[in-house]
Amino acid sequence: MDIELLGMNGIEATKIIKTNYPTINILILTIFEEKDKIVHAIQAGASGYVLKNCDPRDLVSQIKKCSYRRLSYLTKRCTYNS
Repeated sequence: MDIELLGMNGIEATKIIKTNYPTINILILTIFEEKDKIVHAIQAGASGYVLKNCDPRDLVSQIKKCSYRRLSYLTKRCTYNS
């Protein structure tokens, strides 16, 4: 899920999806590194937060973790900036 979407931002979309389908895992894939966006995304129910410029192997790993219900992952770069 990207944060910037037409008509609705990804954080709001995440809230709606998680309200209606609480067992779905949502991985945020975005360019935004700001702490408030990370916190809001996780509070909305995102299972993880990955930056678009991350190592492709890291992205694959996080998609797998989300699919196996290993929740609330942040890329290393996000944790360094928070």
